[in-house]
Amino acid sequence: MKGKNMESKTIWLIDHKTTLGEYSPMNPDGSSWILAVCMLSAINQDNALIKFNAFLKGEEMELMEVYEIKNIDPMNLKMIPEALSK
Repeated sequence: MKGKNMESKTIWLIDHKTTLGEYSPMNPDGSSWILAVCMLSAINQDNALIKFNAFLKGEEMELMEVYEIKNIDPMNLKMIPEALSK
């Protein structure tokens, strides 16, 4: 049996639209919503969404819509800077 620290985590990308509270730190220009992509690590999609919703609550934001949620292998992240430089 694996311990909690032994669980395999992957990186999750959550493409979403959220509301912005008036005093949200993510709201420097007075907007009422934002389109963004969140990247976080989690053991599965359900855990990723729980972490994401906790983040939103702490930033005075509410989820309006998830357009896509996708997991990626952390080993593939090392290719991102190389791809951006082309």
